Amino acid sequence: REYRYASVSMLVLGAIAVTLCIITAFFVTRKVVKTESELFNEKELAEITLHSIGDAVITTDMAGNVDHITPAAEDMTGWSAQRARGVPLSRIFCTLDEVTRAPLEPMPAQVVADGSQPIDSQHALLLRKDGREFLIEGSRAPIRNEADETIGSVLVFRDVSKARILAQQLSWQASHDELTGLPNRRAFELLLQQHIDNSRSSERRHALLYIDLDNFKIVNDTCGHESGDELLRQLAGVLNNKL
Repeated sequence: REYRYASVSMLVLGAIAVTLCIITAFFVTRKVVKTESELFNEKELAEITLHSIGDAVITTDMAGNVDHITPAAEDMTGWSAQRARGVPLSRIFCTLDEVTRAPLEPMPAQVVADGSQPIDSQHALLLRKDGREFLIEGSRAPIRNEADETIGSVLVFRDVSKARILAQQLSWQASHDELTGLPNRRAFELLLQQHIDNSRSSERRHALLYIDLDNFKIVNDTCGHESGDELLRQLAGVLNNKL
């Protein structure tokens, strides 16, 4: 009887242990599935966020090889995400100095480990795979893990070609006469003040030449203002060729 009682007890304990194992496995599996689902959702959210912003984004590992590239970066570099993955950043992100046309080398991940760094030049030209060029600005920052160790970098940049051209046009319009294309009075006064300051500081001499256009009123009165404007344009061309 004692033997039978012990056997029954062992069977009950075994059944309880198996039940506990099943329950534990169920909750562990459920927790793992939930965690994986949350990680997947976070990854999807991150990718959707990256894809929805207007700036181009490229992430790299510590060796400088591309991990991820957004659609905006695909458009600007001419590289698809599939072909770009694992390729050195220097092959995809080819930049030149706008003024000297000298190549600009992308910063390795080790250089940006201490914080965000701007793109090497404020006059950076991005050379697309098909030869097209974009004026860009942006920055590169480190990617860190939970232990605060740098594991790669993220490059964010944007096309500023239209904005730069517009700024140049506005600057030119603010300092030049629309009719003749010559520097306007504001530009003349700024230049004159620079020469005055220069003559005082370095004891250099400058000359100011004043030209009067005789009988210009007669042209306007007899031929009309359009003819007068044309005369001023032609005179500006003559002066530009002589100076």
